[in-house]
Amino acid sequence: MILRTLLVLLALLILSPWTNCFIGLPAVIYVPVPLPESGGIGHTFEVFDCQSGYSLYSANFEEFCYRFESQACKGFLDAQIDCRNEGSTIYAPSTCSYLFFKGLAASQGGACQNFWVGAQTTARGVPFQTVLGGTIPNNAPFWGPGEPSGVDGFGDVEKCATMSRAHNYFMNDDLCIYPHGFICQRFN
Repeated sequence: MILRTLLVLLALLILSPWTNCFIGLPAVIYVPVPLPESGGIGHTFEVFDCQSGYSLYSANFEEFCYRFESQACKGFLDAQIDCRNEGSTIYAPSTCSYLFFKGLAASQGGACQNFWVGAQTTARGVPFQTVLGGTIPNNAPFWGPGEPSGVDGFGDVEKCATMSRAHNYFMNDDLCIYPHGFICQRFN
């Protein structure tokens, strides 16, 4: 019985979307390691350089540059256009990076209290898809309580996703026309 329980726990750990989320912490500095002059196997590491105004997210085999826009609140489409004009996309949540950005969103000052993320649905009850093609599960660690609800208080279908201050920066589905801050992400 104990062995069976341990095997089940091990399987859950291996198959869990949380696997490796807490092993590496976001880092902003890389130190190049030179190749040895003779013999042995050497490794080189690329220095990941972010454009002005962007910061580096690097953890768990995921690397990209990002920036929060908390001053100019915009609808989802305009936020996407702003990111695209900088050679970026609107941030597409992944399990590990979302936990990092959730904490960072709470520390942003500015006029915008909520932040668009790159996830949309086509209809109520249809899973949200990220701008990079992934599917967002309708549960933790992403959504706030009762979310995605699918409709607002007036019966309009909410097709875009935000990191919502009202939900402690867990995700909320919202009308795409509402003005919010946003996060741009750029892969080099």
